[in-house]
Amino acid sequence: MAMATRSGRLVASTWPTTGRNIFPRANAHPLASVPLPARKRFMKDINLSRRHVLAGLSGLALSGALPNLARAQSDARIVVQTFPGTWEQAARSVIVPAYAKATKGEVSISPVLAVDALARLAASKNAPPYDVILIDEPAEIVARAQDLLEPLPVAQMPNLAKLPPGLVGKDGYGAMAALQVFGIAYNPRTVKNVPTSWEDLWRPEYKGRVLINGPDTTIGATWMVALAKMHGGSETDLEPAWKALEKLKPNLATIPPNPGAVGPLFQQGQADIAVGFLSVVEPLRARGVDIALAKPKEGWGIVSNIAHLVKGSKNKAQAAAYINTQIDAGVQSQLAKEPYYNVPSNRDVPFSGLLAQIAPNLEELLKSRNMNWAPIAAQRRELIDRFNREFRRS
Repeated sequence: MAMATRSGRLVASTWPTTGRNIFPRANAHPLASVPLPARKRFMKDINLSRRHVLAGLSGLALSGALPNLARAQSDARIVVQTFPGTWEQAARSVIVPAYAKATKGEVSISPVLAVDALARLAASKNAPPYDVILIDEPAEIVARAQDLLEPLPVAQMPNLAKLPPGLVGKDGYGAMAALQVFGIAYNPRTVKNVPTSWEDLWRPEYKGRVLINGPDTTIGATWMVALAKMHGGSETDLEPAWKALEKLKPNLATIPPNPGAVGPLFQQGQADIAVGFLSVVEPLRARGVDIALAKPKEGWGIVSNIAHLVKGSKNKAQAAAYINTQIDAGVQSQLAKEPYYNVPSNRDVPFSGLLAQIAPNLEELLKSRNMNWAPIAAQRRELIDRFNREFRRS
């Protein structure tokens, strides 16, 4: 995969309750039509020229100042690692144009999953392939333990003050870029009764029609812990989840390579029910695809996405400017809307539209962030290996 050169360039990488379906099938309300990237693009780098990023800038105003040093070094190209799918779209369409306007810098995007980004960092500590990474909580624990991260320059990042307590890491390590919501994705044409529980995925009528993600993804790891708790387990005892997954095997259609791939599989008619992100389901539903999202009685799933500065970065000021842009109220206001549906971490961004139906505000939603990620981080590699052996099909 092509990477930007290091000279003058920056490389950057639960559960509330009630169970009604608030997202019925298409045409309940119109949303913008946004095509998902083809699956083969998920793991490729996307190089964005200044012309490309400025083209999508209309109507966006930054509410927070950016570091002066980043402004002074405005000719540097930055390369940002982000997640594949809607996160990549959001970076290209919203975050990168905002950063380019504020700094006159250029950006390249490298869409990879958190576990892959960490593996590359660990293999190249002396010449890190990223300056900024976007990772989940278990990956953050591993990265801290491996000394791959360094604190954010808080004085250069005024938007950090807009994040509630707990969303800026201890000692300044990392800032919560956004949260994401997931529930039961289903085909309302073939699934006659709206799903009400995660247990519905085990129903015999869904043989060969279920999609789940593995623990190499944040959604997969989060759902696995929830599954363990449903069956008497916990973060330190996932065996009940493994037993439940074994019983789910006959119903599995395939294991998507990443959460964004759930959408195309529904479009192709290869699945009827899945664990799915709001940000994946809703844009397709609005375009008329037979897909909807239901809230399980166990509650919405919530995952966190944390932006970090990589230790050894030679472009720290630009990296700080990018993260400061990512948590800006103007940027997050756009990312909270169609087609991204990211839950904003900036307290100045009000919940509205579909997000207001998830929770009235950020503080209320944060009450559901009660997962102990340390045990998951310690065994995640083993979880991934076991899942691949037992559930991924060649």
